[in-house]
Amino acid sequence: MSLINRLINYVFSSSKGRGKKILLSPLTLISFFYRVVVALRQYTYKVGLLPARKVIIPVISIGNLTVGGTGKTPTAIYLARIFQERGKQVGVLTRGYKGVASKEVNLVSDGRKLCLGPEEAGDEPFLIAQKLPGVVVVTGKDRVRAAEFARKYFGVEVVILDDGFQHLRLIRDLDIVIVDGENPWGNGYLLPRGNLREPPAGISRADIVLINMRRGSDWTKVENLIRQFNPIASIFRVNYIPVELEELNSQKSFPLDYLKGREINVLAGLAQPGRFVSLLVSMGAKIRNKILFPDHHCYRSSDLARIDKNFIFVTTEKDAVKLKKLFLPERKILVLKIDLEIEPKEKFCYFLKKYLPSLF
Repeated sequence: MSLINRLINYVFSSSKGRGKKILLSPLTLISFFYRVVVALRQYTYKVGLLPARKVIIPVISIGNLTVGGTGKTPTAIYLARIFQERGKQVGVLTRGYKGVASKEVNLVSDGRKLCLGPEEAGDEPFLIAQKLPGVVVVTGKDRVRAAEFARKYFGVEVVILDDGFQHLRLIRDLDIVIVDGENPWGNGYLLPRGNLREPPAGISRADIVLINMRRGSDWTKVENLIRQFNPIASIFRVNYIPVELEELNSQKSFPLDYLKGREINVLAGLAQPGRFVSLLVSMGAKIRNKILFPDHHCYRSSDLARIDKNFIFVTTEKDAVKLKKLFLPERKILVLKIDLEIEPKEKFCYFLKKYLPSLF
């Protein structure tokens, strides 16, 4: 694990102690002022001092209260497929985090072809475009301008905001919030002392809440935490389903049971790599090394230089879009492809229809 990962884990962990409290006291103070800024910003939008804009097509926001790792991008892909199946022209808008494309609006995919690579678009927007042929994918800080661009030039009929819950300038028809069922509010602190983007009470704005948690976890406990702030939102469970193993360079497919009993190296740059590791363990893999980097890590060949090349590497689809640019002929790198499942799907679609009747 990299030094940055270790530092982030230490700061964001729920462990307590006098020494840690003193050491991190400057971050705690900054978190207090950050909380004040968040509250003032939300108030100015609520009373109309800062104007929120509405576009003439339905807008769905997918977001969370904590930074990274809850499953926003897989959820955006899942929703886009639902509306594609109904014959709608879908647009996905993201900020394009870590992408170098600097225009106000950047076209990642026009629905027919990829227009930007992962370096320009950012790893997640590129992955969305790669997995969703037929869907328009746009990046840009101004989601209002991006939505109008997608509607005007590509006939988009519904817009999905990937990581849009805190983007208050664009009015939404449906707000979906994803919660980490293992650690809903992080360590209880706002950034930078903790990983909360806003206080837990912010979930009161959600229409639908998705709980990302392993089977067998305490569902009732997490539901009760949410109900303290939002007694009326519809709540659903999210699961990740492994669907395919594919060799990075040759794109050769392997059966999912290929990992059973094999020693592997886990290679990932994720905000919460523990879920990915647990998924591999559930598939029967024996974890030899965990080569973990910060979320959205830009890989170099030297990142793998010290690891025994005779063992299999397994990585995520998000990491794969950046690893493909490297020359790694001696490394066997498998990409685990996953799909997201929302339970129960029929009830979830019923609520989508309730909030978005024009799309059904």
